[in-house]
Amino acid sequence: MRTLKLLPVLFLVLAGVSLAEETRTPPVYPRDAIIQCLSGYVTMELTFGDGGAIESVVVIESSPKGVFDEAAVQAVRQWRLDPAIHPKGSKYNQSLNFEIPKNVCPNKSKA
Repeated sequence: MRTLKLLPVLFLVLAGVSLAEETRTPPVYPRDAIIQCLSGYVTMELTFGDGGAIESVVVIESSPKGVFDEAAVQAVRQWRLDPAIHPKGSKYNQSLNFEIPKNVCPNKSKA
């Protein structure tokens, strides 16, 4: 009877579905960017360490340059992703978008 209880879990593993919990801490919107009503993005290269931890982060591109970089890097350094998908030493490009809420800057037009 124990074998029957394990079958759904075994099926998920064989189907490539991971049971590992991922943690993706959202970035904190920089105060100066809020005051200036700025939106933008940061694209980074992440290198994974043990257990899905982020070992290193390199900013590849950002706009406006330097405005959101630190917030993005601080956020992704706290991430823990599935080590079955992101094994130690693997690299992954990740972009984070920063969009100022319309209620904060109602007169800001989208470019």
